[in-house]
Amino acid sequence: MQPSLPQGSIIFTQKTQNYEKRDVISFTRGNTTVTHRVVEMVGAKDAKGITYQTKGDANNSVDSELVAQKEVLGKSIFFVPF
Repeated sequence: MQPSLPQGSIIFTQKTQNYEKRDVISFTRGNTTVTHRVVEMVGAKDAKGITYQTKGDANNSVDSELVAQKEVLGKSIFFVPF
């Protein structure tokens, strides 16, 4: 998420009911926590409900997998730089 959030920063998140386009969210991918920006909200798909298309600020392309709302740990509310 550089340059918005320096690598190694401690990010504090808050769980909410809805996440909007441009929100920075943290979510799980296996045993890894990923923090990326929401670039698009995708409507109900199967049993997943709302999903989000995400992208790291320094990445050239969007993430290959959509993020299900149940995978979202929360929205970034502030951070402490490394």
